[in-house]
Amino acid sequence: MSLVNFTGQNVVEFTITGFDHLPYHKLMGAGILLAYCLALLGSTTNICVISTDRRLHRPMYLLICNLALVDIMFTTGASTTMISVLLAGDKTVSYHSCLSRVFIYHLGDVTQCLALSLMALDRTVAISEPLRYATILTNQRACLLIVVSWLLVPPLINPTVYCLQNKEIRGTVLRIFRRNPVLPSKG
Repeated sequence: MSLVNFTGQNVVEFTITGFDHLPYHKLMGAGILLAYCLALLGSTTNICVISTDRRLHRPMYLLICNLALVDIMFTTGASTTMISVLLAGDKTVSYHSCLSRVFIYHLGDVTQCLALSLMALDRTVAISEPLRYATILTNQRACLLIVVSWLLVPPLINPTVYCLQNKEIRGTVLRIFRRNPVLPSKG
């Protein structure tokens, strides 16, 4: 008995079939595209306004810029596949593209939690130590906290990605999905 699980098939793409029954899938795709464009516009406007106005160069606004950047990444990872499926009719997603979008989505998810936690820390310090706030949380410390949060997230996400690259785990995941009509049966 071999210790390696080899199914004899390499998955190169996934077929997304859950939207075939929708009567207005182009309209839904246009709505998601509009929401995506509005999210990008709002986040980039937020970043541009805060970065150009010197009066807004405070820790709270730096953390808001970080949250806007995370929002751009999170919405890009979540909605680009939906837009291509609903508007362009491209129902197949390559394995590597799917893996990279899952990584970006989860990277945005965990980074958003850390960004919100940093914002909560900022407000906690401002409320509990109002007279010492400016000395406790400076711009340099806020930037350092942001950089540390961005450096902390990929090592938390990488085990998930590497698990999906492991043939044994990938084979188990694919067997689970083959029971559902989401994946086409190859062979």
